Amino acid sequence: MDAQTPLDCDEAMLARIAELDLSLAEKLHAAAMAAEDPAETAELARAYQKTARSLRQSLALKARLKRESRGEPSTEDAARVEARAKTVRRAVTRVIFTETEGEAADWLCSLLEERIDLRIRQTAGVDITTLDEMVAEVCEDLNLDADTAKRWRELPDPPTSPIAAAMAGGGPPAEERVVEGAGLRLSG
Repeated sequence: MDAQTPLDCDEAMLARIAELDLSLAEKLHAAAMAAEDPAETAELARAYQKTARSLRQSLALKARLKRESRGEPSTEDAARVEARAKTVRRAVTRVIFTETEGEAADWLCSLLEERIDLRIRQTAGVDITTLDEMVAEVCEDLNLDADTAKRWRELPDPPTSPIAAAMAGGGPPAEERVVEGAGLRLSG
């Protein structure tokens, strides 16, 4: 007989609990629907609500175990990764616009997204470097001056060209953005 791994056992137990919760929820629902007495209906409805909540929790935990077994980040991890990506994006964009301008700056901003994807998202945001180290590494990848990269906190925010603003995660509100070359105002 093959021994199951602990994760397999946990998943099997959670699946069974979910089945039992669903079965009980169905019975409570049917009983509540058939009840004639309002007090009995209310009591059965509360019991159904608790059972349904238990079922949702079991299913959520089961999904979480499955994600973790596949190496996918949790919602909290994904939010942390995106927050770090946004911070690095804003910091490096400051360096880019201190060192360059115009099309060169916009081109570096588009390369920045590739670097953020490689260095932050693909590593699931594992914080093996400090923020300053991460900014320095990305700036080095983009051939930006190391001394300027060290001073990123002191640098001004970049101008709000549509491309730069989008890359930096900022810029004017959607209703004030202008499509380059078209002169059309977009409402959002």
